[in-house]
Amino acid sequence: MQGDEYPAQAVAALTSTLSQNGLSKHVSEAVVQALNRGDLMPSDIIQLKRAGIPRRGIHQDHTSAAVLTAAAEPCYLQFKFEPFRVDGGQKNLPASFEGLDFCLALQSIARTFLQEVEMAVARFSEPGDVQAISLSVIAFPGASNWPLWVGQQKGFFAGQGLKISLSITPNSVHMARELYTGGAHVALTSMDNVVAYGRGEGEVSLGEPADFFAVMSVDDGLLSLMAQPEHDAVSCLRRQTLAVDALTTGYALVLKEILARHGLAESDVHYVSVGTGAERYAALKEGRCAATLLNAPLCLAAESVGKIRLVRASTVMGPYQGVVAAARRRWASDNTAVIHGFMRGYDASLRWLCDPANADEARSLLVERLPSLRSVADGAYRVLITERGLDRTLRLRPQAVDAVVRLRERYGARGQKPGLAEDYIDDDYWRAVFC
Repeated sequence: MQGDEYPAQAVAALTSTLSQNGLSKHVSEAVVQALNRGDLMPSDIIQLKRAGIPRRGIHQDHTSAAVLTAAAEPCYLQFKFEPFRVDGGQKNLPASFEGLDFCLALQSIARTFLQEVEMAVARFSEPGDVQAISLSVIAFPGASNWPLWVGQQKGFFAGQGLKISLSITPNSVHMARELYTGGAHVALTSMDNVVAYGRGEGEVSLGEPADFFAVMSVDDGLLSLMAQPEHDAVSCLRRQTLAVDALTTGYALVLKEILARHGLAESDVHYVSVGTGAERYAALKEGRCAATLLNAPLCLAAESVGKIRLVRASTVMGPYQGVVAAARRRWASDNTAVIHGFMRGYDASLRWLCDPANADEARSLLVERLPSLRSVADGAYRVLITERGLDRTLRLRPQAVDAVVRLRERYGARGQKPGLAEDYIDDDYWRAVFC
């Protein structure tokens, strides 16, 4: 990247925008020049911070903290500037800029930069010096929230300048409504919910197809078909009641596919909408259904009370995208830096979880949040952490997402074009943080 120059109008526009937002022309130009050069100049600052030097001993004021931090982490802005290089024209325009003209794209870059600066200031300031950015996350109850709990408790999100509030949804309908109306900014939900509501095929109508999309992978679903012990084969489920979250979204389609591959049509069983995994587990435990899909570690809890595992979904489905972090495109386009901070904080939380030295504390935290899993805490750690049930890469895989899209094509509304995996995900966010 060194030796190239960005168009003069791009530099001028960014410098002007930064100046208008309280940064001096000298500071603004210094940042732009650092981005131009591709400098990674303050690696020594990171070392000083790790050595325990007070932040105010490193930076004289918040402005220098912002400038140096932004210059230290230029990869995202350089990536966004890439389409405007003199030698590159506007080819390879990032997906988030599709349909935008040059000036609007520059404005988007400038907004992103200002967010990065604000969050950089929060990262390099002493606690209480800077107001953290609030981020509302909604998720289903379960162990997939383990990294979120760690990040909140250990300050990994606060270290990114974020104040996370986590709410638990009773079902996918509530989740979709909250995400759509802005009650939540990010949702940890199944990839199928993203596709379903994006195609206007959700369990309820939101008035129009939702602009939901996924930015990060959490797991592959970790699903198993669990049943009462008297039903010891999938074929035994004919004319039985099966519990699902929602009848037309989520993992109901996975269940239908498993049954179809074992010779059972939709009309051969009776589906009942029960709710979340915890509620489906309760229905199975109490005998209110013959079988249901449960993710790990609820499948372990079911086995501990005498239920049996008929089949793992992964052996039937192959690569399949389960839980993801999703948002609205409209909100995300104005809050790119917030998403980056969330992904960095989540990654740090997951790395803490995966450190064997933290295993005992991690299991204690899981049991504290989900007492019902006390008897299977060791198994939960083994499946989710040791065996990498939680996706350590956090990267969405088009092949796994495509499996979700193809299922919706098969079992969703007839006559609609299913689209492509790329219609429901944006890899730009992952590359900006981890490349």
